[in-house]
Amino acid sequence: MGETKYGSMSLDRGLLSDQVYALIKASIRDGTFEPGSQLVESQLARELNISQAPVREALKRLIHEGVVTHVPHRGSFVTAFSQDEAEQARTVRVALEGLAASLACGKVGAQARRTLDGVIGKMHDAAAAGDIAGFRDLDLLFHRTVVELSGNVYLPRMWE
Repeated sequence: MGETKYGSMSLDRGLLSDQVYALIKASIRDGTFEPGSQLVESQLARELNISQAPVREALKRLIHEGVVTHVPHRGSFVTAFSQDEAEQARTVRVALEGLAASLACGKVGAQARRTLDGVIGKMHDAAAAGDIAGFRDLDLLFHRTVVELSGNVYLPRMWE
């Protein structure tokens, strides 16, 4: 692979910020970072033993998605959703997933069926073991897979 006009550093940093994004989002999802928790850029960078730039980029992405809220002169915090907001989000998610499922009908091939069956099997195992966080992750994977199988390029972005 040759050099590009962008150089290799920005690509590596971009990949690192994607990893930091995924790590922070997973930590929010599993409750490590609870709603209202402050996410301090410098502290996260120190804990991950990286520079602040990838952490800053990851936080900007999470802020854009609404998962993190930035308060000027105070910092970034895990967004706390009210019960009403959570219910509204659930309503939209149900509608999007219903549309995705109807679009996916007839398009699910043998490989996709095996993937979905595998995820369902792992969900049963997680439930039997009392692994709530694992079950939740697998549930999201199942629904994300159905949304992707819809064949509609906009649905996964809207669902996410």
